[in-house]
Amino acid sequence: MTAPFKIGILFNATEKSASLIKGLRRRYPDAYVVAVVPERAAPPPEDMQGADEVLRLELSPLRLLLKGTLSPVVEPLRVQGFDLFILRFGTLKLRLLAALIGPARCELWLIGGIIAPVEAGGMVPAAKEYFLRWWQGRKTVLSAWCSAHFQRVRPYSQRK
Repeated sequence: MTAPFKIGILFNATEKSASLIKGLRRRYPDAYVVAVVPERAAPPPEDMQGADEVLRLELSPLRLLLKGTLSPVVEPLRVQGFDLFILRFGTLKLRLLAALIGPARCELWLIGGIIAPVEAGGMVPAAKEYFLRWWQGRKTVLSAWCSAHFQRVRPYSQRK
């Protein structure tokens, strides 16, 4: 007998957790779903109804580093051996946490149904990918702003 497909989903805020878990169940009906929620944001039990397991952990990097408890938080997640780990927000701290956990595959699920693969093969590749995408986004915004505020001036001979 093979082990079920194991999915971990990291909730930074639990406002849409019920609908997200429901959608996850539609996409992967036989998967074992582990919801990882911040210790400080205790979701109501009805919001986590579709999850097979709920892990409440301290997820603030500053608190973890000050207390020196990063390893005891990452280890229970690493032991889970996730086939897929889902992030809800594309922040650097969450990407680095995913890299420490080391799932087989990591995805970023954004509002509007956008699903993007995330590098989780190590700390350096995850940080490199994050900053590369950050820079590409800034270039796109700057290009759009310049296009909106400046028009190319054509020589008078080409105007009609």
